[in-house]
Amino acid sequence: MSADTPHTLYRKGSMGGGSKPTEQDIEEATRLTLEAQKRKEERRRREAEQYTLEEVFAGKAEADAAEKQEKKE
Repeated sequence: MSADTPHTLYRKGSMGGGSKPTEQDIEEATRLTLEAQKRKEERRRREAEQYTLEEVFAGKAEADAAEKQEKKE
């Protein structure tokens, strides 16, 4: 079950019948989960921007670079 919540914060006494998590613990776990999600989305976006081998040999990278250069001028 804990695999579904990767950033669950365990308090020191929670495994042995300790106290319940506080609101602050829940907010921290939520913040960490959202940060991890943003990092994962950013990594996927960067990977999607890369050229495939076929596109490289077809000259797509050079065509895109030339197009960007034309837009700058």
